[in-house]
Amino acid sequence: MVQFEEKKIAGFSFIKIGKFYNNKKPIFVKYEGKDTPITLSLYLINDEFKKIGESAYLIFSDNQLMYVGEYSFNLKDRWLRNGEYVWHHKDKNISDALNEKKNVTFWITLNPYIKIDKDTTINISK
Repeated sequence: MVQFEEKKIAGFSFIKIGKFYNNKKPIFVKYEGKDTPITLSLYLINDEFKKIGESAYLIFSDNQLMYVGEYSFNLKDRWLRNGEYVWHHKDKNISDALNEKKNVTFWITLNPYIKIDKDTTINISK
């Protein structure tokens, strides 16, 4: 069984499932009518992680928390293009950290649910 690096934050357990890198081969997306190159990519420890349903996640630059986010549906639809390329509103911050030779990692909560009273449980990504 694979051992994952884990962090506990605000009572929730997060595991590291991937790391960002700059891909040597860009893809192009249309942005404001122009073909825009994208090289930022996310390597996932297991390709099955692309299917993870709505959840909360963290991005760390070295050991510094860089971003806290959430998504609906699944990880692939929120973060990835053409397999592993990333086009996200934080991509410049991530690329800048990579250019500074920082290790930028992606973490996801193991259990995004919290009980708010005896009858109500909610997903924190909501």
